[in-house]
Amino acid sequence: MERVKTLLDEYQVKTVMQVGTPAPPETYGGRAVTTFSQVSAPGEWVPGNPIDTIQAYPEKKFDFIFINNEPGYSYDNSLGLLHICRRLAHKDTLVVMTGIVSKSENFTWANDGAVRAWGDIREDRLLSQLFSEDYTVGEGLAAGRYV
Repeated sequence: MERVKTLLDEYQVKTVMQVGTPAPPETYGGRAVTTFSQVSAPGEWVPGNPIDTIQAYPEKKFDFIFINNEPGYSYDNSLGLLHICRRLAHKDTLVVMTGIVSKSENFTWANDGAVRAWGDIREDRLLSQLFSEDYTVGEGLAAGRYV
């Protein structure tokens, strides 16, 4: 998660949207973070699954969208999150998704859904990848911007 903190500083991020498993607070370097369950107002709990909650507040825009994929997320879940989060992005939003590995030796079954979804949304020219990083077997991330 150190890389996420570096990206936030590098891209001068002010607003963060987190989807998926919460990352430790220090990941965001003191920035206020909106999770999918807090989209309506900071600290306000909005019940429902992430997709329903995000769809309920399409007017919100964030500088940084962090999709912290659970190992084994399905292709449909990962792709759905990428499409829905697009509605929460402005032209300069940085999108980061974990669970993306580019080297075959780091790929496991748990990466399949995220890797295929990220690849398909790029192939459809809805997202432009800036970079991807593999850390170890099954662990990596990719960053990009919606087009």
